[in-house]
Amino acid sequence: MPGMLEMVNYKLMRIRQLATARHMHWLLIKRLHSEVIVTTQICDGVSIQYPTQGNVSRDLYLGQFEHDVIDFLSYYLKPGMIVFDVGANIGVYSLLSAKYVGEHGTVHSFEPTPDIFSRLCANVKLNGFICIHPNQLAVAEKSGTSTFYLYKHNGMNSLARQDWVGEPLGQIEVKTISIDEYVCIKGLNKVDLLKIDVEGAELAVLKGARSLLCSVNPPIVVCEFCDKTTRNFGYQVSSLRDFLESVGYQLFRWNSKSKCLVPEPIRRDYIIYANLVGIRQTD
Repeated sequence: MPGMLEMVNYKLMRIRQLATARHMHWLLIKRLHSEVIVTTQICDGVSIQYPTQGNVSRDLYLGQFEHDVIDFLSYYLKPGMIVFDVGANIGVYSLLSAKYVGEHGTVHSFEPTPDIFSRLCANVKLNGFICIHPNQLAVAEKSGTSTFYLYKHNGMNSLARQDWVGEPLGQIEVKTISIDEYVCIKGLNKVDLLKIDVEGAELAVLKGARSLLCSVNPPIVVCEFCDKTTRNFGYQVSSLRDFLESVGYQLFRWNSKSKCLVPEPIRRDYIIYANLVGIRQTD
């Protein structure tokens, strides 16, 4: 019952968000100028460009893109930090992170979809962020290659079929790498923040980062929890919590109003996706 009520409230919220003149303008742009590239300022001094296709583009244009995560990054990130953006898409979080960590920090971005990766690189160049290192790789439990499924809503592209979205437009082979191997290759002795949004492959990413998560300087983890995306990977979203707790992490939800982390209660499912913050207590 709580899950059903949450779904109803979410649907009502989305209806209110889309019943606006700006959304009508967005639909008009898509219809009349389907090939146009739109530019939006996501914070002072940071702009992002994107095509009119896809749910990420729509939410950016409407100013409705994951305000909780954006707010948390602005609160937590400091100059000189190292950030991993796993599932970077066109670069929203990579660009924001680069602004906050500055020229003495580093952002390592991972995006396997060829055309989206090209847009990510274009956005990095647009903003002149030399601290961002884009990688055309999918992050998984181990390095190798894998089938990658492509969807009309490109934010749904995934290492497993996402049947709830509809039929994929196609599939490609992509290179994969684990976080632990990447850290070793780059000779990094710490990562300050690990953001993961990979449409159901989150558990594989975490398992491939076990050494980093158990290190002396463990990263803060910002991870998407969503039942619909994990289903075709063969696990329930509660397994993400189980794994993180097994390596000493506690889960929180960022409250933008009070500017604090609130402990996340144990839940059986996440019908509506949530971005949760994992913190490991160290001695």
